Amino acid sequence: WGCDMEGEVDRSQPELAARLKAELLSELLYFDGNARIAQQPVSVFGPLLSPGEYAIANNAEVRSYSASPYLVRRFGGSATAELRYVLDAVDTGRPGLGNSDGRTASFSLVSGDNWSEMGWDVRLREQRIDDELAPESTAQMASLGLRFPLGRTLALTANAGYDKYDYQALGGVNEGRSWSAGFSWTPSSRTRVDANAGRRYYGSSYFLSADHRTRRTVWSVHYNDEVTSTRAQFLLPAT
Repeated sequence: WGCDMEGEVDRSQPELAARLKAELLSELLYFDGNARIAQQPVSVFGPLLSPGEYAIANNAEVRSYSASPYLVRRFGGSATAELRYVLDAVDTGRPGLGNSDGRTASFSLVSGDNWSEMGWDVRLREQRIDDELAPESTAQMASLGLRFPLGRTLALTANAGYDKYDYQALGGVNEGRSWSAGFSWTPSSRTRVDANAGRRYYGSSYFLSADHRTRRTVWSVHYNDEVTSTRAQFLLPAT
């Protein structure tokens, strides 16, 4: 909402969001669903959401939804496996942005409590996107993560993988090996810091996540290098 100096409302921005989580078969089959309608600026360099002819020209009503059935299987304290399939769609209502449909398949296998001296995880993901304005695009990712505890509060982390995209990169390279190394520090139940540095096909890559809670406040600092797109941002639960 926006207000002028006299306290009168001069504009509004409606938004609709719905979310569904369901357990279809006990401890095996689950379902996640999301739907959203929101006003979005077409370009970050244009006028933001406000009245006026120029601002309206930069606005789009974006409608997005996703439906995701997935299987979860726990192998005692040894590992937990998840197989997930996601169908999603983005309708921008703008000829210049176009509409698109996405299909994503992913698999993860994460170590359980029995691996007290070393944790590990394996992750695979493939996404295919059909776009009105461009040919079908794909993104494939695979990674192996390791975690080495150094006492109760500190652990060293390492990750290696491979990324492959088919978008038109300015440098001509859109795939390659990736690696990172860092640490995870949890001095108390209210404080956690995760950080790592490494390299991906586009260059150096850094990650930082720091959270601290007190009785009256919550402090968070987050930084992440990753490959994303306007479409991916439209599918997030918040702008």
